[in-house]
Amino acid sequence: MAIGGGAFGQVYRSNDSEVFGIPVAVKKIQTTVYEQAEKHARMEMMAIRLLNPFILPLIAFAKKSNGETWFITPYFENGDLKKAIKDGKASEDKMKINLQSTRVRIALHIALAIKYIHTEVPNVRGAILHKDIASSNVVLDKNLNARLIDFGLAREKNDTSKTYSEKAGYTHPQKGNDAIKESLDYYNFGIIIRELLTSLGPAEKNPVQLENMDVNQIRDNLDRKVWVDEEIRETLNELSQMCLEKFTWTIEDFETNIIEKLQDIVWKKGIPMYECQEEKCHHCIINPISKNSSLTDNHYANCNQKIQVCIACEKNSILNPVTCYCGATLKSVIGSKWGALLIAGDDENPDKAAAMKREILELERVVTSKAPRIIGISKCNVRTVVPVDTKADTRKEETPTWTKIQEHIAYFAKNDDIDTLLIYISCHGDDGGLNEYSETNMFQLGKSSELISLNAFEEQLQTLNKIDKLILFLDRCFPPMVEFEDKQRKFVQMNACSEDKKAILKDEGSLFTTYVIQGLKARSEKRECSENCQHCLSYWDKRTEYISIDSLFDYVNKHLKHKAPPPNRHLKSTWDDIAFFTEDVVHIEFSSKDGKTPIRLPLEYLKNINEVKLMLLKAFKVDTETHEVKIEKDIFRNDQEADDECKTLEQVMEAWVNRFPLLVSFSKKKET
Repeated sequence: MAIGGGAFGQVYRSNDSEVFGIPVAVKKIQTTVYEQAEKHARMEMMAIRLLNPFILPLIAFAKKSNGETWFITPYFENGDLKKAIKDGKASEDKMKINLQSTRVRIALHIALAIKYIHTEVPNVRGAILHKDIASSNVVLDKNLNARLIDFGLAREKNDTSKTYSEKAGYTHPQKGNDAIKESLDYYNFGIIIRELLTSLGPAEKNPVQLENMDVNQIRDNLDRKVWVDEEIRETLNELSQMCLEKFTWTIEDFETNIIEKLQDIVWKKGIPMYECQEEKCHHCIINPISKNSSLTDNHYANCNQKIQVCIACEKNSILNPVTCYCGATLKSVIGSKWGALLIAGDDENPDKAAAMKREILELERVVTSKAPRIIGISKCNVRTVVPVDTKADTRKEETPTWTKIQEHIAYFAKNDDIDTLLIYISCHGDDGGLNEYSETNMFQLGKSSELISLNAFEEQLQTLNKIDKLILFLDRCFPPMVEFEDKQRKFVQMNACSEDKKAILKDEGSLFTTYVIQGLKARSEKRECSENCQHCLSYWDKRTEYISIDSLFDYVNKHLKHKAPPPNRHLKSTWDDIAFFTEDVVHIEFSSKDGKTPIRLPLEYLKNINEVKLMLLKAFKVDTETHEVKIEKDIFRNDQEADDECKTLEQVMEAWVNRFPLLVSFSKKKET
């Protein structure tokens, strides 16, 4: 059913909730008729990277063979703010839109939406200018929570391209000035405040347009059935005047002069920030809220309503930071402020040495992965020590492994931004009775000569005064129980086996480390360790949001049973969850610039960039001997003729996580 339209297409409502669980609206833009329509559609795609309680989420978009681009969003039954105000003005009933508290909350929602898009997310996106802020581009859900829509004119602040129109939602008297253009969103917000105050449309003359009225004229035109509190209406009148008169703003100015004053009204009057009867995520609207979200820290003392989000939005908070209604930016306990020290020893057998190194590098990929986010440790806070591939005659010049480890521990010891440290050691070890250090359990980090005592290792751990939580994995023979003494800190240790047993290391790798990695990955690759492995299937079927030490230990223990000595663990205190459980199988979609049908590669194939390119050539049925493939990310901007090329696997994964479509093109190999 058609419910509206614009310059380039129609909007339809669908009541089919089987796919998304909620009614949706579908906006169809015919991009083949006008060049402007194509540019408009590309800017609309930008919204798929925005997730916030005050932005209408773009659930999906699709390019159809008939030249249409479809944009699918939740359907909001109360329509746009412009119509709601008009309906409220025409009614003498006590409609919710005519409540003073409702209009104050709507104003704050729009202001927070502007703040969100104007705030850069480092390494993800720049600040975004909407350029079409208007009451007709704000929609209301059934509880009259407000969300900003229509990014067809938007652009990133540092995008130097010229869009097909410099139109703003309303007319700015100095819009020709480039510096002023950045303040258009604030100017237009001031007009929306005036609409809320007067219940007049922006173009209605009474006798002059809203934007040309002074504060006294706004007082004369107040909708007094709504605004019963003189202090509140005077404050909003002043705020609207400031938005219209101040032609150069920063986001800090807007927050201090506008948002904080609106928040002050909300908090003093006890107005709920967000109303929702269903237990749905306030960000995405689709998913149920997480009952055990770890987004619990950093709330301000005056927080009277905590934001509710789903596990998917918590995982995605790297891309779309979660800000509570009290203004605090929240971070997941898992992964945030974490560090990792990953160590692989050496072996006289080159196959075993290569296996230990390969597994530690795979573990590094797992703990830093964003797609999916398993733990999500920042790469800059991960230190990895593996045998160096050098010729034997230069090996004596290498820095000893233990020296490297000490340097890394010193880094974590002085880093104020890390409170949780994961240490994983895969090496050989003995119980102290096999060498001259008979009184001390030894870590064998080199092939045979570099032996480090348990006492020396424990002394290094005691320097970690700023670490509140320590997670220690020892994959070695005769693994000792380490002492990490501090009653105020949490400590957990998981060993490959008990202290009197030998762990199993084969040429293809360690059984213990294999199953630890497999347990952390959960269902992201949808591969059992063997056909119809009941341990894997049981682990997957237990729908959980997080992986705990208990569940990981149980998973590893069941797999090692009858294959190797059972693992052992050591808990010094109660312990939290350590990773997100990844239930959904991850596929990365690649579209061909030649118009071929897009293909989706399962995550399991994404091992390195060369393998990805080979898979793409085969999937698109392009000759692998004569052709090569180029992978680019579509960044929805118009100031670059060619989009950014992804030359590494990390760049491919980052583009996918940041919701940039991945495009591939093929060309003949250059003759050498």
